[in-house]
Amino acid sequence: MSRFRIFREILEILFGVGCIIAGVALKVETPWLYIIGIGLIAWGAWNIHKELRDSSRTGDVSEMSKQREEISKKLGGDK
Repeated sequence: MSRFRIFREILEILFGVGCIIAGVALKVETPWLYIIGIGLIAWGAWNIHKELRDSSRTGDVSEMSKQREEISKKLGGDK
């Protein structure tokens, strides 16, 4: 699941780069295409950062997952 999300974010970044290149190639005078491109690049980079942070072994999410598994083992073992 994580690989799919990272792939999707890379596609968003590429689309943002494409928007900026299209704006330069078409000599667009309004800044909307550039703003959309920069926004997509920033959004994709931020989401990739979050996804990699959450999937790392030393991250907070990993630690909480380990604690949740320990609690569920203790509760399951009591039954």
